[in-house]
Amino acid sequence: MIKKYFDKLPYKRNYVVAAFAIWNLLFIPVILEIFKNYDNPDFGVKWLPPLIFAFFTSVVVLISKRFRREILKEGKTFTDIRKDVFLISILMLVFLLLQVQYIFKIF
Repeated sequence: MIKKYFDKLPYKRNYVVAAFAIWNLLFIPVILEIFKNYDNPDFGVKWLPPLIFAFFTSVVVLISKRFRREILKEGKTFTDIRKDVFLISILMLVFLLLQVQYIFKIF
């Protein structure tokens, strides 16, 4: 069943698995903070690495044609992933701004 899902994606399987693994590994400090201080976790800057990773990756996909050629399957183009990349970029930018606002207590 998972193979069918990977076959439909315009991305190469290795890059999807690697991005998913890195994304989850970057959340380990957040999870450890939840277990350490279950009643009152203080995340601070622990949310920033996964958000920065996702934002940086999506911006690199937008900018770099070479990187796009590396991650896309044969026959797939930027138009196949344009909506996904813009959505991830905008969401991660909003989450980053909210996190910075939380850290520095701007509002």
